[in-house]
Amino acid sequence: MGGGSGGAPAEPTPSIMEDPVEFFYHWRGTASVFAFCWTFIVAFIVSLFQYGPAAILGAVNEWKFEVLDDIVESDGVFPMLGASIGFTTMFSLAAALTVYWGGPGVAGSGLPQLVSYISCGYTMNPDLATFSTMLLKNFAMTCVVWGGLSVGREGPAIMIGAATALAVGKLLRVAIQKILVDYPRFDETLAQLSVGSFKKAFSGEWDHEILHIGAAAGFACAFNAPLGGMMFVYEEVAVHWTQHSEMSSRIFFGVAIAIGFQKLFKEIITNSL
Repeated sequence: MGGGSGGAPAEPTPSIMEDPVEFFYHWRGTASVFAFCWTFIVAFIVSLFQYGPAAILGAVNEWKFEVLDDIVESDGVFPMLGASIGFTTMFSLAAALTVYWGGPGVAGSGLPQLVSYISCGYTMNPDLATFSTMLLKNFAMTCVVWGGLSVGREGPAIMIGAATALAVGKLLRVAIQKILVDYPRFDETLAQLSVGSFKKAFSGEWDHEILHIGAAAGFACAFNAPLGGMMFVYEEVAVHWTQHSEMSSRIFFGVAIAIGFQKLFKEIITNSL
C-alpha cells in the first residue's frame, strides 16, 4: 500500500477480514473509505454521461430508419434515397457547426491535449476538460453517427470521461475541504492517499488520479471493456501511474462501477420500453 508523510500512527493495519470494525476505525480504513467513495462517484457520473448519448443515439437512429422504411414503401427507392441524403446533410452540418462554434476542445479526439495536461498540468485551452466541452463533443459525435458517417469512439470517449471526472473532481475537492474545516483530524488520514494536500487550492496529484479514473471509465463504457480501459490508460494516457501502489486498485474499482451502472441503465431502459 502507498504511504505518505502525514504523521499517521505507526501501528500495523488490522485485517478487514479478521476485524472489519477495527479496520474502519483505523486511519487506513478511513482513508480507504474516502478514496473509494470519490472513485465510486466519479465512475457513476462518467457512466451516466456515457450511456445517455448512446441511448439517445439508438432511439433517433431507430426513428430515422423507420421514416426511411415508410418512405420506400409508400414512394419508392429514389425518394427514400433523397431523404437519406437529407438526414446525412442535416446531421453532418449540425456536427460541423458544433465543432466550429464549440472551439478547439470539441474538435478531434482530445487525446494529445489530455496527455499533455497530465504530463505537465498545463493546457493552452482552459476549456479542454469542462462540462460544456464534454456535452458539445458528445453531441457532435452523436450527430456524425446520426448522419450515417463513421467516427472513432476511442479518443472522444476517453476525453469525455476525463473531462467529466475532472469537473466532478473539482466539486468533490471542495466538499472534502469543507469536511476538513469541521473535522481537521482527517487531514492526517487523507495525507496517506497520495493525492496531494486538500489544504491547497490546487493539487496536481488529485487531478491526475481523477483524470485517470475518468478516462479509464470512459473507455470501458464505450467498448464494454473494463480491463481494456485500464490497460489503455496505462499505455497511452498515464505518465506516472505508478506514483503510488493504490492507483491500480482505484482505477480497477472505477471501471467495474462504471460498467456495472452502464449495464444497469441499459436494463432499466430496456425493461421500461
